[in-house]
Amino acid sequence: MRMIEDPREAGTRIVATLGPASFDLAVALVEAGAMAIRLNGSHMTPGELEDVLQRVRAALPSLPVVVDLQGAKMRLGKFKEIVDQVDELWICRGDLGSQLGPIELARWVGGFRPRGLQVPVLMAGQVLEHLTSHSEPTRSEICHLYDLGRRGYAGIVLSDETAIGADPVGALSQARVLLRAFGRDFSDC
Repeated sequence: MRMIEDPREAGTRIVATLGPASFDLAVALVEAGAMAIRLNGSHMTPGELEDVLQRVRAALPSLPVVVDLQGAKMRLGKFKEIVDQVDELWICRGDLGSQLGPIELARWVGGFRPRGLQVPVLMAGQVLEHLTSHSEPTRSEICHLYDLGRRGYAGIVLSDETAIGADPVGALSQARVLLRAFGRDFSDC
């Protein structure tokens, strides 16, 4: 069996997250095999995030950079400036929910319009959480997934479903089947 040197040959992308222990290691992480850098907003103020983002862009100008949106500190102030400098945005409801509380989280997510941004936006955090311990998503999750697509989200991030779930491959397969079935409905949005 041939070993795959470049994970992209297998259709896999390795995204390395920069945090307090690795803010200055972007180049080393890319040399080790990372194909994109994720900046986790929960570890930085908006100013620190902007500073790290500028350093990554200066050192690795063609490298895709992903930012996940974390709580009130990211949605206020420099949100637009940060989004204008990244290649992809993740809305992480777990962290947002713990910082905003469930009512404000619902209001924020309900008012957020991904279609208005110039970068793909992915929803993360319990999108299909029932698949962590069951073989099928709930009707509510299916409706929510459909709503995300209609509202312009470019995709979803499976977390617990594939990280600690009973059937990670089955969970991903369920998500793929649903998104393929819904896909044609999103073309007129």
